[in-house]
Amino acid sequence: MPAADFRQKVISEALLYQRQPQPEPKRWLLPSASAFAALLLMAVAVIFNSQQAADITWQQNVALVFNAPADIESATIEIRPGKGVLLTGYDEPVIRWQTPLQQGSNRLTLPVSVHSVSNGGLTVTLSYGQSHKEIQVNLDHPAADATMPARAI
Repeated sequence: MPAADFRQKVISEALLYQRQPQPEPKRWLLPSASAFAALLLMAVAVIFNSQQAADITWQQNVALVFNAPADIESATIEIRPGKGVLLTGYDEPVIRWQTPLQQGSNRLTLPVSVHSVSNGGLTVTLSYGQSHKEIQVNLDHPAADATMPARAI
């Protein structure tokens, strides 16, 4: 059997507990967790984008085929790399030279480094006599096992 003053002690303890200041609910926990999650998401996005940027740079050989209707003593070939594109061994914005072409297919392979996809490509011009032909060669990021087809002018 409980002591005679047991009931009074329990009520006094309960009232005393109610009068003591209670700790505030942790209202900062949800905003802090949300901010941490957002920060983590941004960090992952930055890391992922920097890895993608590294993957944008590639090198490849671009094969061009000049189809001549007859033997041509002096044809002018002009190569203009687009923004972010370099011909290996040349730092000039326009590369131009004269060369003879034999009747039929004349193949030219250009080693190219692409450092950006914006305006990445080559403008190739072939001029001889009264003829003037120009093509735009778009440089798509090749798959690991793909080979680039020759472009004909």
